Amino acid sequence: MPSYYEILGVGPEASLDEIKRSFRSLAMKHHPDKNKNSEESRQKFMKILEAYQVLSDDNSRRTYDGSSTTHERPPSCTPPADI
Repeated sequence: MPSYYEILGVGPEASLDEIKRSFRSLAMKHHPDKNKNSEESRQKFMKILEAYQVLSDDNSRRTYDGSSTTHERPPSCTPPADI
């Protein structure tokens, strides 16, 4: 499973601005509404959103970075069900 950094295409040293820029670009590209509501796009979009939610929050990012070298999902990270 790719790390959140890999999903967003940024490195662990990325600034919040770089993370936001990458998220916005990928979210627009893979948004289900732009891809005829395909299930594959929805799945990609959900992974992108989850990665952004963790990496854009200082506390969540610190927890994620410290969790292990495999970058496991923090237990408090649950993507919204309405997308």
